[in-house]
Amino acid sequence: MKWLSKIKGTKPNRHEVLAKNLYDALVLDDGPGSDTPEFLTASKIAIRLSDLGKFQEKRLITLEALCFIACLTCTAEAGKKLAELFGQPHPLPIEFAKLLRAKWKERGISLLSDADVGEKCLQEVEPFLEYPFRWGREWLREFYQNFDDTGEHYIVWTEQWLKQFKVMQMVISDNH
Repeated sequence: MKWLSKIKGTKPNRHEVLAKNLYDALVLDDGPGSDTPEFLTASKIAIRLSDLGKFQEKRLITLEALCFIACLTCTAEAGKKLAELFGQPHPLPIEFAKLLRAKWKERGISLLSDADVGEKCLQEVEPFLEYPFRWGREWLREFYQNFDDTGEHYIVWTEQWLKQFKVMQMVISDNH
C-alpha cells in the first residue's frame, strides 16, 4: 500500500495539522491581540521606515520562538508521560519545530535539525523568560539611535509580549 500513498500523498497527522493551525492563529498577522486598538505597531513605537523590514523579521522570529516554547512548556507534563511509556517526547513540539525549520529555510535561515530549531528558540526566548523588561529594552535597542528613546516604549512593549505568550500558552493548553 506504500505505492498508494505515493499517488495520493501522505495524510498529515493530527499534531502536524495542529502545529500549522497554531502557527496560523498565533504567529501570523503579528500574533495574538494584533487586532486590538492598543496593540503596538512599528509606527506606534516610532520605528524608522528604513528599519521596518528588519523589525518585522525580528518580530516574526520572536513570535515563532515564543510559540515553540509555549508548545514545549504546555506539553511538558504529557511529554514526560509519553517518554516514560514509549520513550518518545510529545509530538506537538516536534511537529512545530519541523514547521519552523521549513519556514526558516524558505527565509534563508538554515539549521541542521529540528533540535537546532529548539535550541535557537530557547536562545531567543530564555532572556525574555528570565528578565522580561530587560529583554524588552534590549529587543528595541537596535531600532533607536539613542538607547534612552527605548524608555518611552519598552515597558508597554514587554507587557504586550508577556500577554501574547500567555495567550499562546492558554490556546495550546486548550488544544493539545
